Amino acid sequence: MKVDQQVIVNYTNGSGGLDGVVTFTYPDGSTLAFMMVGGSTAVAANGTGAVFHSELEMIGGTGKYATATGTGTFDGSRKSNLVGEGDEMTFALRLN
Repeated sequence: MKVDQQVIVNYTNGSGGLDGVVTFTYPDGSTLAFMMVGGSTAVAANGTGAVFHSELEMIGGTGKYATATGTGTFDGSRKSNLVGEGDEMTFALRLN
């Protein structure tokens, strides 16, 4: 599976809002797309890096997911202060 994520963050001292879209493309070409809703970022407890959280709302799908609906959550962390370096992410998806 391929995951494409486009995120906009608005940091003030390492914390702030998080919005974006994430698309999952499966080996058969089917896709699921979700919008991040009410996302946030915060400086990690050790003062280096950040933690992320957002609810997910399904905005579309193709192939075998063309008629699916669903929600989910996104949680992640970054070990360094540089964006995109050492990110770890978990997505939990619930499809109807």
